[in-house]
Amino acid sequence: MSEPTVPFRVKAVYEYKSEYEDDLTFDVGQIITVTEVEDEEWFSGNYDGKSGMFPRNFV
Repeated sequence: MSEPTVPFRVKAVYEYKSEYEDDLTFDVGQIITVTEVEDEEWFSGNYDGKSGMFPRNFV
């Protein structure tokens, strides 16, 4: 399956909290703009002035 063209928007289906400063934490329902596909497991993105990496299976 080919990757969508960035940027694109996704909606969080699970809460994600992390202690790593490079990670993007969010609550269920948050709309996130994906700015980079890191690999098959991680996206980079942003919302409300926050940015970082997050697991793609949470959205």
